Amino acid sequence: MDNLTRWTIRLIFATAVGHVLFAFVQPNAWDDIARDGFFRALADDGAAGFFERESSVWFLLAAPMLLLAGLLSRSVAARTGRMPAETGWVMLLLGVVLVALYFPAGGGWLLLVIGALSLTSAYRAHSPAPTVSAGRGAIASRAGSTVATSVSTPAQPRTPR
Repeated sequence: MDNLTRWTIRLIFATAVGHVLFAFVQPNAWDDIARDGFFRALADDGAAGFFERESSVWFLLAAPMLLLAGLLSRSVAARTGRMPAETGWVMLLLGVVLVALYFPAGGGWLLLVIGALSLTSAYRAHSPAPTVSAGRGAIASRAGSTVATSVSTPAQPRTPR
């Protein structure tokens, strides 16, 4: 895994943490949500303070999705040595929708940056992923060929027969 991949994944995790923090720091309506009931909190879009309620809930709900994207990307990158391109495409798509339709002055731009970094990392020329071996005498398959691997052991003295 290269440095760009590591830092892109860290940026995804930092964005998830930032979402949790911002959900409680911004002007929010958690007291109103708790008082009215969590299940009915966003039902009446004409109620006073609806935007604060909606914003609080969406910021908090975005955090686990970003955390999941970071965890899955880290898992794939650890196994393959590459950032999954799908992460970049999804982040770009979400960023474009947020910036173009909903909040042009909001944080959707960060998703565009994360998406671009993810795609740059995914499509960079990397060395081939290492062959995974299960240990002594394991068979590893690479590019359609089968290669027997072995682990060297210290020489054993031969006993005469």
